Amino acid sequence: MKWEQVSTLVNNTTKEMIGEEATLLNNDLSNVIDVGTQIFNNQSYDAFTKKLLDRITRVIFVDRKYTGAMAKLRRDSWEYGIKEKIYMTEIPQAKDDESYLLQDGASYDDNIFSQPACAAKFYQTAASFRVDISVTEKQARTAFSNRNELNSFVSMLFNACDTSIELKLESLAKATVASLIANTIYDDIPDLAPQKGGVKAVNLLKEYNTAMGLTGDSALSVADALYTPDFIKFAVLIISEYLDKIATASKLFNCGDMLRFTPKNKQMLLLSSFLKRRADVYLQSTTFNEQYTVR
Repeated sequence: MKWEQVSTLVNNTTKEMIGEEATLLNNDLSNVIDVGTQIFNNQSYDAFTKKLLDRITRVIFVDRKYTGAMAKLRRDSWEYGIKEKIYMTEIPQAKDDESYLLQDGASYDDNIFSQPACAAKFYQTAASFRVDISVTEKQARTAFSNRNELNSFVSMLFNACDTSIELKLESLAKATVASLIANTIYDDIPDLAPQKGGVKAVNLLKEYNTAMGLTGDSALSVADALYTPDFIKFAVLIISEYLDKIATASKLFNCGDMLRFTPKNKQMLLLSSFLKRRADVYLQSTTFNEQYTVR
């Protein structure tokens, strides 16, 4: 660091900060901020990674635990077996109760077999992956001043593997969600026309314009939708209504056209961050929630 440059630098930046100097200064901070120099060519390499220097006075391990945003999509884990899912394909139908029409001397047959309509699915395909990393304690030992630093380094390597696995599981979860969304859209809108909507694949913008009687040039556009509080209110309303709808037994909301329902305690709502954050700011900030307003 060239110490004689620091006083001039801080004086100039102070003038800019307090408004004494209106011109935006172009400051070179390369001699003030140490961004670190990566080791490329040095004879003091350790024998393990070829990147560690012998001997460093202070060691900082970048060892952050990563948790994927889609972790809650994972339901269970199982090993060494086949998973079976059994479900009813149809619910039993109602028929007249003859017990209220009994006649003296008449014969009634109670031995009528009513076969239940059910089906089973077998999940027998499983794929796995692993993340490998080698640890050689003997070769890495000389790069550290004590066993605690070495243990921290090895822990960092294991955490790197955990992070890699977590990222890969998160990417699989996101790909699964994208596939489910695409399948739902195609089931409702086979031609994939963006201006259309359906019962399962709900086109919120189309529903909003229809409900508000907006057509032609007056219709709300895709570009302006997420910046329009009225549309965000409408979108949140429709989403909330659908949470109630899918809790009621119906054949309308699944791609298999089977009678299904999802209780409230089993429902999972995944929202786009674009919609979630705008709903927080545009809608909740008007109700005097300080966490959503700038003070």
